[in-house]
Amino acid sequence: MAKKKAKSNLPINWQEDMAQHAQASADMVKPEASIISLRGGVVSYGGTPVPNNQLDVVVIGFIHEHSFYTEKYDADNPSSPDCFAFGTNEDDMVPHDKVENPQCDDCASCPNLEWGSGNGRGKACQQRYRLMCIPADSVNNEQSLLSAEVAIVKLPVTSGKFWNQYIQQLSGMYKRPEWGVITQISAEPDAKTQFKANFTCLAAIDFTEQPELYGVIQQKIELSQPILNRPYESNTDAPKPKKKGNKSKAKA
Repeated sequence: MAKKKAKSNLPINWQEDMAQHAQASADMVKPEASIISLRGGVVSYGGTPVPNNQLDVVVIGFIHEHSFYTEKYDADNPSSPDCFAFGTNEDDMVPHDKVENPQCDDCASCPNLEWGSGNGRGKACQQRYRLMCIPADSVNNEQSLLSAEVAIVKLPVTSGKFWNQYIQQLSGMYKRPEWGVITQISAEPDAKTQFKANFTCLAAIDFTEQPELYGVIQQKIELSQPILNRPYESNTDAPKPKKKGNKSKAKA
């Protein structure tokens, strides 16, 4: 006599239920990333200067970032901006939901983005690019690509125009987005701005030999969006910076 099949207690929509639990768990942790710094014209990764001041990466995304500080920024005791915004279209940006005291309803109307609102003829609110990168050698196979460490680099305000030119170059000459090429990030002295960031296309990524990597890199980009868009911590929640006399340094 055949055994009676045990009744399953598995919910019909168990996959959807698991997805909801997975999202709930993800919401409980903060996405982490390493930092690529260009401070003082020295390219460093995770706090360590890189050889020849050059770093080979794949930029898998970038956004505009606006940041406003009511007091002078102290690089030795960094704090979060008092107002900030992220966006893919600079014309439509608004203060982030995490901002406690927005300076304006939208960035386009904000007086802090007017020339002369800051020191001298500059703007009080800094406009820069935030880039999300993975190591160039991680684009070898599916496993290394998906597990690649993500790093964030914030470009100096004065180097934004060079990133603009690079993106236009990739589109015009290579017909590629930023994530379709190997990019070398470097820095060099500059008479007007102390230093500037440079971007060089080393090679186009060849997806013909491993076509599956095309979909995998798309997946990596999607999974890494919370890192790219991670907001600043509130200064009321963050540890108080150590006071260092009465000296302060303006952010470059």
